[in-house]
Amino acid sequence: MAAKASDIKNYQKAIQSYQNLEVHSFYMAEISSLVYLPDEILKKKSPPAPLSTFLKNRGLSIVEFFSHEDMDTQAFLLKKTAGNGEYILGFRGTEQNLYDWLTNGQYNQAVLNSKSGPVNIHAGFKAGIDAIWPSISKTLKKENPRKIWITGHSLG
Repeated sequence: MAAKASDIKNYQKAIQSYQNLEVHSFYMAEISSLVYLPDEILKKKSPPAPLSTFLKNRGLSIVEFFSHEDMDTQAFLLKKTAGNGEYILGFRGTEQNLYDWLTNGQYNQAVLNSKSGPVNIHAGFKAGIDAIWPSISKTLKKENPRKIWITGHSLG
């Protein structure tokens, strides 16, 4: 029995979708590692090479770097330069400092109220998010993204 043209097209779509997901996952992993660059570099809207080259080659630009000193929580917001309204929010995870390890130690569960209802998350991570979220929220309202991808390493 010969395969129908529609079966072949569906198979080709599935392969393309997987390849896109694989590339997208790789980009998210790369971006997760960029959040560990020194704050002074990430604060610049026009960072020096090689970061500027990396971002340009991937069609990205830095919108804003966020840092909450007391909670030692950092993130940055990237914008896809194609103008499609897609953004990437990358969070820095645990670094080699006492405060981050104390945050990791807050392993009890805390309730996060989401649009789909309350969910339990790591209390240390929630404390960090609660501290930095007002700044992120303000920027997101100004940027009005169509889609936001969130990535990062573990903290908590």
